Amino acid sequence: IVGAGQAGGWAAVSMRQAGFAGRFLLVGDEPWRPYQRPPLSKQVLIEDPEPPILHFHAEARYAELDIEMLLGTAVSGLDAVAHRVVLADGRSFDYDKLLLTVGGQAPHLPVHGGDLALYLRTLEDARAIRAQLMTQPRVSCIGAGVIGLEIASSARTRGCAVTVLEALPRAMGRAVSPEGAAFIEALHRDAGVSLHFGVFVDRLDREGDAIVVTCREGQRFSADLVVAGV
Repeated sequence: IVGAGQAGGWAAVSMRQAGFAGRFLLVGDEPWRPYQRPPLSKQVLIEDPEPPILHFHAEARYAELDIEMLLGTAVSGLDAVAHRVVLADGRSFDYDKLLLTVGGQAPHLPVHGGDLALYLRTLEDARAIRAQLMTQPRVSCIGAGVIGLEIASSARTRGCAVTVLEALPRAMGRAVSPEGAAFIEALHRDAGVSLHFGVFVDRLDREGDAIVVTCREGQRFSADLVVAGV
């Protein structure tokens, strides 16, 4: 199983419970056994001390079910004809059946300076954002979807000044009704978040200690931390 996230971990456990008796190898590029990601944008960012990782199963459970785990190791190639998985460290493993549970990746901003933004997908990403939020920086969140708004909320809880920039005319435009969007927007504005809709980010530039977000319409927003959830 290539991908040691929620799908990979539960697939291995479920197939064992269903009676599969062959060898299992669960390969993941993160060093952690399968864990829950929703807390990364909430509890991991705001709680002190940092809360423990919420794993789906205890380590002993994998041992009990004879599920081998190879963590902190990326897969660099697959040979579907030879039935072989090639790892980034040069090792390879033959397989009879392969299950790909690699999940998604956080899309990066396709603009000049997009690498100046932080992104949230992994525990390491959350810890990098957390470390900066603890200094109460000015935060710009690009994207008013779930990730952008949850990070905005967590940043406000930390006492940061927060601006949210969204290209669509309302919050969570792909997920909720206009009435739902209005309710969510009111919650954030009441919490002190500055919301801007219909703005398209054109570039990010480092100016001294700040990151300046320039939009297509000419607006400029200065921040100490930029997080993109697009």
